Amino acid sequence: DRFTDEIRQAVMLHTKTTVPEYTTDWKTRCKAGAKTAHGKDCRVGFPWPQNDAMSHSKATADGFGHNCFTNEKLANFWIPQLRDAIGKRNVRIEYLHNMNMI
Repeated sequence: DRFTDEIRQAVMLHTKTTVPEYTTDWKTRCKAGAKTAHGKDCRVGFPWPQNDAMSHSKATADGFGHNCFTNEKLANFWIPQLRDAIGKRNVRIEYLHNMNMI
């Protein structure tokens, strides 16, 4: 075990398991104003604009109802860092492959 610098090294994102029956027919279940049977609610996330549930917007341009919020630190800070790290790793892997080292 070791201590982690949470500013530069780690982030924990709590996620849920989504089994296939939770997302079947999501294009119907997730439409704004859709009436669903008990336990058949939309289980696919459509975030509120600017994380404002009081927004006048009740649905996406495609008509899906807003039902969640965006983790802004994840979206604006961690994901760009992850994409950058993946890009650097891919360049390194390509270099090693071209040098016949892998």
